[in-house]
Amino acid sequence: SEPSADLAGCLSASIEYAVAELDVCAGGAPSSTVSVVRETEDTVDVLVLGDSPVVVHTTEKTHILVDDRLDRLELPEEATYRERLAQGTGFDDKHVALLTQLQERQTTHRNVPGGYWIAATDASAAERALWKSFDKNITRWAVICTDGAYDPLQFLALDDWSSLVGRTAGELQNLLCRCYIWEEDIDSGGRLYPRAKKHDDKTLVVITFD
Repeated sequence: SEPSADLAGCLSASIEYAVAELDVCAGGAPSSTVSVVRETEDTVDVLVLGDSPVVVHTTEKTHILVDDRLDRLELPEEATYRERLAQGTGFDDKHVALLTQLQERQTTHRNVPGGYWIAATDASAAERALWKSFDKNITRWAVICTDGAYDPLQFLALDDWSSLVGRTAGELQNLLCRCYIWEEDIDSGGRLYPRAKKHDDKTLVVITFD
């Protein structure tokens, strides 16, 4: 309704509204990545907060807007659980304990300078979102992904993003199912593709611009 509104300001207001509406408090609320693609008369505006990347294709190149600040922390528990999985330990009790420790350590870096930023109860996190505007005249399509879709598609070399344009919802779902089946049947213990859990949520949104 307000195409000229600042996207970070919109996100900040949304967080404030959710906190008030749901009556949640810091430490007792879930957190979420946020990815936004907005089409205006002249631009395609993209905002990313957290690890759900957006791929944008223009006549010049393909751009990937990804917030990797959490990965750049290189927390030791993450390196340890990946090493264990690569050794064939699987998602055992020790893995679960390491994951719990990792999440506790991540909390101390959440929404603080030098850490990473996510949508939770602090609306000011929206000001730290990554954003970019593209000339609509040369922008052809965009793909929004959860990291649970983006990462395995990359690992399995299925990330030919331009090939997703024009696919039906059913075809996109089948592509994500291929990732799920590979995780379930080929790499159920996370040895080939070390990851926090066997399956993560897999969502793709494909947008085309005339």
